[in-house]
Amino acid sequence: MINNCETYRIQRQTWRSAWRAALLIAFLCSMAGRALAQDSEPDATGPPAESASAATTSASRVAAVPLIDGKRFHELLNRMKGKVVVVNMWATWCVPCRQEFPGLVELYHNYKTKGLEVIAIANDDVQNLDDVKDFIKTNKADFKTFIADPKDLGGLHEAVSPHWTGGLPSSFLFDRDGELKKTVMGGRSLQEFEELLKPLLR
Repeated sequence: MINNCETYRIQRQTWRSAWRAALLIAFLCSMAGRALAQDSEPDATGPPAESASAATTSASRVAAVPLIDGKRFHELLNRMKGKVVVVNMWATWCVPCRQEFPGLVELYHNYKTKGLEVIAIANDDVQNLDDVKDFIKTNKADFKTFIADPKDLGGLHEAVSPHWTGGLPSSFLFDRDGELKKTVMGGRSLQEFEELLKPLLR
């Protein structure tokens, strides 16, 4: 017959064995979890940091479509002195605007190294901001984009051109001194914009 001490010794050995087994199971589960986490991480041979940074910058530009009024437009144009600036007034609901827009994107890509800047100002209701963002993202426009501030539409229109009648699309070409040199009413093709800008980009 096994006495109480012997029973306690056997029970203690059993507990120790069970405790060691539990520790081993916990360790194995931890190692398995780490392996799964490593497998789910992006491959180290993925896109270089520079490309990721450029993509983030582009995404940020698309996400940011702030309001612009007359005062802010004047400030922006002053900061761009030394550049040729095309200001495009458009709206998502304007079919000719939508048709013209891809040409402006290509124009900017082709001539930004020669000192061209494009400012696109959407004349949409601010409640349609998501539509504006979606359109800009779809067209991969990475130039400066704004939506007209409804509290200062008159001031904005006066700042861009006091002679503008409000028709869309309309483009305004400013020289490197910030002087308005050409007003273009209606949609234009890439080639037409190139011809209009040649004298200013020299």
